Amino acid sequence: PKLSLAGGVEAQESGASLDSILTLMTTEAVVSRVMAKLQEGQENTNVMSRPTLRPEAGRGGMFKLRVVGTNFDSARRFAVAWANEFRDFRKQQRRAMVDSTGSQIQQQILLYERRLENAAQALDDYKKKNNIASGQDAGFGARAKLDELIKRHESMQTELKLFENSDAAQLASQGLLGNPSTPGEATAGDR
Repeated sequence: PKLSLAGGVEAQESGASLDSILTLMTTEAVVSRVMAKLQEGQENTNVMSRPTLRPEAGRGGMFKLRVVGTNFDSARRFAVAWANEFRDFRKQQRRAMVDSTGSQIQQQILLYERRLENAAQALDDYKKKNNIASGQDAGFGARAKLDELIKRHESMQTELKLFENSDAAQLASQGLLGNPSTPGEATAGDR
């Protein structure tokens, strides 16, 4: 809905029901702002009387601000000030709502950052407790250990083949033959 007056004052309203806007227009917060605005620059002895206010919903989302008073000029000035102050009041309400929502979102962000830090710390503690650098590092370490074991196995198989294919003289010259004087040990020639 729009607030529109003959004086060219206009404001766009959206997202609120007509009844709530009409009720808000006549609240003490808005009317006291209008009265204070009109009293600015006036002598304290000239206290303006409060006129009767009747906001109505018009056609096309417009509002009619009916001000009934004894002085036409005062009623006109009150209507213009009423529209302006209501528009400013709504801007302040929206700004406060945006600020409040922004602070709530900021608090949620901080909460999630703390949770993320706690989860990262718990993960680090678990890695330290179980001696795991990272999943990838653990995989690389296991692969390197497997490769080393495979090389040792192949080396031992090669030595076994050499041992099986050698005679006692070759083994003795290479120092691979154990101490033949030890009972229970077999030599290559014994096989």
